[in-house]
Amino acid sequence: MESLTNDEKQQRLTEELQILQIMPRLRIALPARPRGVAAMPANDRKLKLLDDIAMAVSTGESGKTVAVVVQERDNRAVHFTLAVNGLPGPRDKAAAEQFFGSLLHPEEQFEVHMMNTIRSYAMPRIERLAKKVTDASEMFLGGGFIDLLEDCSWGPHKDQLPGFEFMKTKLARLEGASMPTCLAMVFSHLHESAAKLSEPANESAGGSPSHAKWINSIILFAYYLARASVFSILASHPECKGNTRFLSLFRYRLSMLGRYFGCLERLKALVHYAGGNISWEWYCETGAGIVNDYPVTMRRSHLEIIRSGLPQWMDDDDREEADMILGKECPKYKKTVLVSTHPALRLILGTRGSHLQLIGCSDGICLTTGEWIEEYNLAKKTEWRFGPSLRESDPSFALTHIFSFEDKVYDIVENMRGLAVNDEMRPRDHDY
Repeated sequence: MESLTNDEKQQRLTEELQILQIMPRLRIALPARPRGVAAMPANDRKLKLLDDIAMAVSTGESGKTVAVVVQERDNRAVHFTLAVNGLPGPRDKAAAEQFFGSLLHPEEQFEVHMMNTIRSYAMPRIERLAKKVTDASEMFLGGGFIDLLEDCSWGPHKDQLPGFEFMKTKLARLEGASMPTCLAMVFSHLHESAAKLSEPANESAGGSPSHAKWINSIILFAYYLARASVFSILASHPECKGNTRFLSLFRYRLSMLGRYFGCLERLKALVHYAGGNISWEWYCETGAGIVNDYPVTMRRSHLEIIRSGLPQWMDDDDREEADMILGKECPKYKKTVLVSTHPALRLILGTRGSHLQLIGCSDGICLTTGEWIEEYNLAKKTEWRFGPSLRESDPSFALTHIFSFEDKVYDIVENMRGLAVNDEMRPRDHDY
């Protein structure tokens, strides 16, 4: 990378990230059980709160990620600094105004008030999360997982299934049913409801009280199911050894949707702690290393990149087969990608002094941002921390071209892409 220009470095990184995002079997980069939101240690409440706020402010506008840091001041005052990739637009600013306005002027029914506020601007994101839950729950229900629970021993329903009493108000058939039957019913109910929510036709359903309650119910089901014991039971089941990654991903999807309810307790605690001493601002500086919507044109085709990661032992026939297998997996490979400095990097580079070295992110830290922050901590002797995420590939990540360690970040991405290609070509049981 040292001999390349800055533009060439960015171009190669963006190419690699595109392939890494598209490759269907790359899950080796993730831990065997990626931690969901609910798994964060209780002593990280401040970090949880920052993730909550970043999520709650996010409008879900395509390509927009929100990051936030906090400064603790005298007299219990707290000051939040927010950033997005690119500059905050009118929708971003309006969402933050509404969110912090509701925090500063809480109503008697705090939870209902905050949910109404967030829902007023965040429906695109809620619908996108609902679609991910729909897809994962369909795989879960069709994967035979419920059948594996028939021979398990169960305690009281309310212990095994948080929110059971609430769920009974929506599904009267749960009364008297066995635990596996209850789980089948509640997962089916969530799947059907989330599928309806994620349909484009529901965008015009309006803000009626009944519609709001229906959306809140979906979020509550996701929140409670993410905390159900079924995931730990299945993860330790001998017939699920090859499915722990999917189960973790499903639980993570549930947690992300359910977080709209889960965040309310922590937001309420913030209001109780700080009272009206809550302030906030957008970080909009564009100094050295900051990039906004910079177009990067790919020079290598997706097949060129894929071929560079093929095992050396493959003969020409194998390589032709690889072109057929792997080439068709890249229809989404774009010729031009707009890249921007990740909002977490903007805040790390731009904030100084008494800010806590904790950073919240609306959609979890992406792969490259996570690696960048870890290398930055080593180089600068800092201790920036972020919450759990899937560390997914984000081709819109922009290098700052300020730090030499960014070459190492590129090497990590390139190596992971090579592993992804090897993993795709590795024979599996069902191939014989």
